[in-house]
Amino acid sequence: LETDDQKKALYYLGLAKSLYKQNLMPLARDNAIKAIALKANWGEPYLLIGQMYAESADECADITLPKSIYWVAVDKFNKAKSIDPSLEDQANKLILTYSKYFPNKEDAFFVGIHENDTYTINCWINETTKAKF
Repeated sequence: LETDDQKKALYYLGLAKSLYKQNLMPLARDNAIKAIALKANWGEPYLLIGQMYAESADECADITLPKSIYWVAVDKFNKAKSIDPSLEDQANKLILTYSKYFPNKEDAFFVGIHENDTYTINCWINETTKAKF
């Protein structure tokens, strides 16, 4: 019933964090996306989504390239810092943490994936990204 979009965005992010702690990732992401829609240039929901993606690596491991899920996680961290410069340090730390788990070029080559190829991460994530090494 809240009419102030800024407050409503905070509520949606709070709900997203609560759902995330309950391991209800798809619902958590849905609420983080609602927060993003209400509060422009806010990177925190993107950081949360990226963390959810990274923490779903075991559950959503792709048969072809098991560590490719980290590509979409890093995409979210990059988005967070690009729209919200106050989160640059935090996003960069997360990027450093998770980019070291990217698939290597050799493994990707053997399954026909090259740098910047479009790649879809399935499971509950269902996002398309570019191959990065």
